[in-house]
Amino acid sequence: MSLGGGGYGGGGLPLPGQVLELWGGSLRQNTVARPAPPVVVRNDGSGPRVYALVAIGPSGQVSDPSPGVESNGRATLRFDSVAGADSYLILRDGKPAGAPLRIEGAQKTWTDRD
Repeated sequence: MSLGGGGYGGGGLPLPGQVLELWGGSLRQNTVARPAPPVVVRNDGSGPRVYALVAIGPSGQVSDPSPGVESNGRATLRFDSVAGADSYLILRDGKPAGAPLRIEGAQKTWTDRD
């Protein structure tokens, strides 16, 4: 069997943007659930900010943002996993606070350092 291309088994791996290739049968696609608001563990007291989360699925599907949570400064946030998500975008005052994050574990912790 060849994973790259040709050889036993045929055409190699599917394109990276494809998560599942199905031959016959049917497929049901679920949306990525809206995350619960993050919990502010602590902040640096540098001024008001509002944080929210966006969950991102493996094929790039994006959830609605979580409800915002207020903080009195740059915060350390804790949040839970969302079914169907493999990365998360932190929103600070409605704008992305960096690139999407991939954090292992059921509970995730992130600190705003910008």
